[in-house]
Amino acid sequence: MRRHIACLAAVYLAAPVVHAQTAQRIPATFQASPAAHAETNSQAVDVALQQKLELLQQRIAERDRLQYEIDRLIVETQTPQRMTVYLDLVEIDVTAAEKSGFKSSTPGVWNAAQIEELRKQGAARSIVSPQLNAVNGQVATSTYGSEDSAVEGPVTKVQVQGDSLGNNRVRVTFRLHRMTPDRSGKAVGRTNEFVVDTQLETSFGEPQTLQGLRSTRTRTTRRALGRVTEEVAIDTVLIVRADAEVSNVGAIVPATAISPR
Repeated sequence: MRRHIACLAAVYLAAPVVHAQTAQRIPATFQASPAAHAETNSQAVDVALQQKLELLQQRIAERDRLQYEIDRLIVETQTPQRMTVYLDLVEIDVTAAEKSGFKSSTPGVWNAAQIEELRKQGAARSIVSPQLNAVNGQVATSTYGSEDSAVEGPVTKVQVQGDSLGNNRVRVTFRLHRMTPDRSGKAVGRTNEFVVDTQLETSFGEPQTLQGLRSTRTRTTRRALGRVTEEVAIDTVLIVRADAEVSNVGAIVPATAISPR
């Protein structure tokens, strides 16, 4: 009997130990599961990422082939997609020019050679020379001078759009708006406005001259017998030129060498 009780006591005393060990093992089993699950998710993400990377490489290769084809067609058709438009607003002192022996065959009209020579003589000067970088078909704008009416000095606003027409031709649409202060002191702010709002077609690199506007001004000069006031004639000339930026694609035949079908 005593032996039986001792056995039962041994079993009874051992039982809590077994339960405690079991309780310690169960959490350990559950702690291993999230790590295995995360590893599975990581593998799934890696596969999806690899697929996206392969697709990206494929699209880049397609883009490069397409860009080369576009550049080739641009060169073959001579249709630049980027350009720089130069505007040069020139004032010619007609009175001074005529005294120097220059006279335009048509009033207010001067050729490029005459304008350059008049610059050297001091009878012609550029009053503003905007230069705008433009993308084919898009508008580019710029402002020269302060727009604050309290600030003395002229302000010029320029808006340009260049449309590449092919065969090295371009259509330039532009608006030049120049405002100068009223020096008479009778008005506040800028008056004396000069506006050119027009469109022209030309070849890239070939300057075009817009002219025909003549005005008069009063000028006072100091001479041996004192101050002399005279009226002088002024011709305003706008020179426009568009230079093309062409993609450098080797071994491509230019449009001028392609025979029409």
